[in-house]
Amino acid sequence: MPSAQNWLLLLTYEGTCYHGWQVQPNSPTIEDSLEQAVKRLTGETVKVHGAGRTDSGVHALN
Repeated sequence: MPSAQNWLLLLTYEGTCYHGWQVQPNSPTIEDSLEQAVKRLTGETVKVHGAGRTDSGVHALN
């Protein structure tokens, strides 16, 4: 088993088509999209832990 890694990501996103940050059944979210993207890139299943969150349709600017 590979050792755990911590990554720091500073994100900017346009959230119109997302239903907030946290994973929700049957709704696209930022957290779920990040987890899926990392899995596609690395083949590893990851769990994202956000330091903040946004509501449905909200944008995040850095």
